Amino acid sequence: MRLQSIAVVALLCCAACSTPPPRSADTQESAAAETSAPPAVESTNPTESVPLRVVMTDQTTDGHVMLMRGRIINPHTVPVTGVRLQIVFIIPDGEGGGKVQEIQQKEVGSTIPPGGSTPLRWDVDSMYASGAGQFIVAAYPKRLGDKDMPPPDNWKE
Repeated sequence: MRLQSIAVVALLCCAACSTPPPRSADTQESAAAETSAPPAVESTNPTESVPLRVVMTDQTTDGHVMLMRGRIINPHTVPVTGVRLQIVFIIPDGEGGGKVQEIQQKEVGSTIPPGGSTPLRWDVDSMYASGAGQFIVAAYPKRLGDKDMPPPDNWKE
């Protein structure tokens, strides 16, 4: 189930990167209303319904180690204590899908206030860091407010 979720996220990321067709002036206003609120997503996994936002500001690779820099943003109204990070390397299959090649994970002990952010620095050592594939970085809270959150389905302790 988790790999299906990752595949869906990968497809959404690919779709978000594509250039949309030009819109007429009268549809631009309705398009702005459509994009202002994200669609509601229902999930039985609590960590999928409360992810943190990851904003990448820099990514450099020497062909084997990828240096990632960015910010982890807490969109919630309560503080986050501890973050579980995952990076998923995917090779596109040419038909709109892809194959998961590798999943790496890391825990950081940051405390992020409501609406706040913390720096993301992760040096990922992977043979897939230099390929033509794609990657997704996801962040999940370990503790949201006063509630411990379960790890993602494919998290390895």
